[in-house]
Amino acid sequence: MERIRVCGAKLVCPEKRYPIPGELLLGEGRILRARKKVYAHGAIDLDARGLFIAPGFIDLQVNGGVGYNFENATAQEMLKILEFHIAHGTTSLLPTTVTAPVAKIRKTVACVQELHHPAVLGMHIEGPFISRKHKGAHNAEYIMDPSLEEFQKLVEGYEEFIKIVTLAPEHPGAEPVINKVQEIGAIPALGHSDAKYHEAQKALELGIKLFTHLGNAMTGLHHREPGAIGAALDSDAYVELICDGIHLHPAFVRLVAKVKGYERICLITDAIAAA
Repeated sequence: MERIRVCGAKLVCPEKRYPIPGELLLGEGRILRARKKVYAHGAIDLDARGLFIAPGFIDLQVNGGVGYNFENATAQEMLKILEFHIAHGTTSLLPTTVTAPVAKIRKTVACVQELHHPAVLGMHIEGPFISRKHKGAHNAEYIMDPSLEEFQKLVEGYEEFIKIVTLAPEHPGAEPVINKVQEIGAIPALGHSDAKYHEAQKALELGIKLFTHLGNAMTGLHHREPGAIGAALDSDAYVELICDGIHLHPAFVRLVAKVKGYERICLITDAIAAA
């Protein structure tokens, strides 16, 4: 079987702080060896000088890309979205739904599931249980307070496929929904929320494990009211960051990295059709 030796690149390794020079030996559809120098008789050399080789990117929040959003896409268009992200280094992702009628969200989840695509890890349900004040691009017409009855309608039959549910935990009815999210094995996340510090702290106690796109569409950090951002920084919860130079100031990113540490940060694109 043909083997390929990739040489001249720098390897991005989880256990190393900076990229290091190294080589890879590829074969049998996988990485056979990763070392500073690989010796493989008969292997084809692939010159990767000036490039970086990194593990595949795992994106927890992808709304769409290449002109389509998952919420309105056909199966073929969904495949184009996936192919686009894979071509740019994303090997696993969570297609993400935004606030819409429950029936429409279910239709999107069903269509994604039916693809049986190896890059799809499940679904991220963002809304409809969010704050109108911090709705961002979500359609206010379909925003509702957290409701266990509505959530059960939304997830019925797809419990194992749904991996993250973003909601505003300060609203009435949030506690039973957070409990149900955990019951089906998904991660409850705080996002698009007007929660004050103490409300976010209570949500953490109930089981919130993640802050969706930290710094965007939530209460800010103030010295007298730390808000949702302060609660995130003052906890062991994971945080998502959109590091595109637009959604967050570089200084904010550096601050979060210093406080949370890299192991608690999840980089996301939150990509939409325009990507």
